[in-house]
Amino acid sequence: MDYFSDLRYNAEMFVYDRFRDLWRQYSYWMYAYLNNIICGLENQEYVNRRVSDTLNNIFAEFEKYYPFEDILPFKTYLNNYLTYMSNLLYAIKSGDTQLIDESRSNLDNNVNQFSELFASINPYWDVQEWRDLINEHINLIVEQFSSSLNSCTTAIKFDENMINHIQRLSNYMAEGIINQFNI
Repeated sequence: MDYFSDLRYNAEMFVYDRFRDLWRQYSYWMYAYLNNIICGLENQEYVNRRVSDTLNNIFAEFEKYYPFEDILPFKTYLNNYLTYMSNLLYAIKSGDTQLIDESRSNLDNNVNQFSELFASINPYWDVQEWRDLINEHINLIVEQFSSSLNSCTTAIKFDENMINHIQRLSNYMAEGIINQFNI
C-alpha cells in the first residue's frame, strides 16, 4: 500500500470503530436499563441518564458529517425511541396489552420517520434496510426483556445475536458515511 492508501484505510477504520464503539456503549447501558426495569434497582435515574447520554453521543457523531438542521429530527427520533421503548417495556412487564399495542405503533412510526430521514440525507442508505435494522434491534431487546421478566437473579447479558446485530448496524451506518464522504 502507498502512503495515501494507508491514510484512507486508517480513516475508514476510524469511522467503523467509532460507530461500533458508540453502539456498543448504547447497548451496554440499554441492557443495564432492562435489568433495572425487571429488578427495580435503585440506580434507575443514573442508568436512564447514561442511556440518554449514549444516544446523544451518537447524535453528536452525526453532527461531524451533516448540517445540524438536516439531522435535528434525528435527535427527536432518538428521544422518542427511548420514551416509546420504555413505555413498551413497562407495558410488557405489567401485561397491559393496549399499552403494548400503542407503544409498538409509536415505535413503528418513529422507525419509519428515522429510516426516511437517513435515506434522505445519505444516498448509500436504504429506507427498508434501516427499517429492518432498527426493528431487529427492537425485537432483540424485547425478546431478551421478555425472557428475563421472571428472574431478577440473572442479569440480562449481551447474547451473540445482539453482538452480531450491533456489528451489522454500526457497519451499515459507517459504510454509508464512508461512501458518501469518500473517506
